Amino acid sequence: MQGIFISYRRQDSQSAAGRLADTLKEQLPEATLFRDVETIEAGVDFVGAINAALESCGVLLAVIGPRWISIQDDAGRRRLDDTDDYTRLELATALGRADVRVIPVLVDGATMPDAEALPPELKPLARRNAVELTDKRWDYDVAQLVATLRRVLGLEPRIRIPRTWRGPAVALAGLLVAVAGYLVWQGQKPAALPAAGATPAGQVADVPGNPATEVPAQPNA
Repeated sequence: MQGIFISYRRQDSQSAAGRLADTLKEQLPEATLFRDVETIEAGVDFVGAINAALESCGVLLAVIGPRWISIQDDAGRRRLDDTDDYTRLELATALGRADVRVIPVLVDGATMPDAEALPPELKPLARRNAVELTDKRWDYDVAQLVATLRRVLGLEPRIRIPRTWRGPAVALAGLLVAVAGYLVWQGQKPAALPAAGATPAGQVADVPGNPATEVPAQPNA
């Protein structure tokens, strides 16, 4: 299974989750990404869609921001305490599957929640080793996560040219093409004519297609 399920709360980490999804699309083009906003069609049962997506996913990324555990509904109740909360359902379903790796992804300075603060079926989440994504080290942090995802999903490592090298690399490639073209052109040039040597007095130099002609020497005056 080479799918990646991204779980997040819109009120908590929508921006970070979107940025992460865009980066993973670029660096893991062979993996299928599942996000509720983009992949669930109107009128589709959400719980059924979650289960169907997890059937083809080997990893669930639980994006956790500073308000992930404390966000409340309109009645003032913590959403994580609602058994029908979508985020809770996503994580509970994934944690219950032995074939899905659940990776907490901490963003915007968030820390891992304590097990005591989690519903019973989510307590195992507190024992999962988390990765942290920071703005200052975003490219490096995501690169480490991508390396982990490739190992978990059984994907071949991908050689990626850093962005700072792309300009010089393109220029070098253009130079190599130009040199190769010049060498080919040189190989197709006609052979150079032999250098003209000194012609003895009274003799006409050989001209291709014409026999040499003797000219009698003139007597001295």
